[in-house]
Amino acid sequence: MIKTERILHLKSCRGRKVRVVREHYLREEVPCYSSLCQGGCVNDGKVLPGDLIHYVVPDVGMVVDYMEILELRELQGIVFTQTACQGVQHSKGRRQYNRLRNLLKDPRHDCVLFANEYQEYSYCPREKGESQEKWQTRCVYSAAVWYYNHLAGMRNVVMITDDQEAVAQYNSLNSGVYVMSVQ
Repeated sequence: MIKTERILHLKSCRGRKVRVVREHYLREEVPCYSSLCQGGCVNDGKVLPGDLIHYVVPDVGMVVDYMEILELRELQGIVFTQTACQGVQHSKGRRQYNRLRNLLKDPRHDCVLFANEYQEYSYCPREKGESQEKWQTRCVYSAAVWYYNHLAGMRNVVMITDDQEAVAQYNSLNSGVYVMSVQ
């Protein structure tokens, strides 16, 4: 387990400066929830079926703007990242976040939540000057690459986004991870 720290300097309500240390723990053994896993993950609960031709990883913009499409039962093998779930909670509020949580709990849908911000090899620290949208897209892409490598290339991974720049930037980096736009 690796511990990272982020130090923030905030002002209290009385005007004094307060130093806040936020600890972030990274682990190797975060479960992938795939039936194709050969890494020995403890996948208790719902798992993705092994008979699909690819897994779909939507980025934050897709989950925020196209939730109705992602709720269709015809779409299977959806991997929602923790980054996308937190993005929904912060931008759309509690109601949309609860819709996403109910979708993840529903046994009729083939979708899982991957805690990419606690996985040692898919975690991406935010760079200085990087916008939150770019950082979230980079985190989701890193999780998609981790998924592809973790499953030893047995399934292609498709990251769907509505950002054309992300398609141009990430599409040719990895042969098994495809970045596609809905626009």
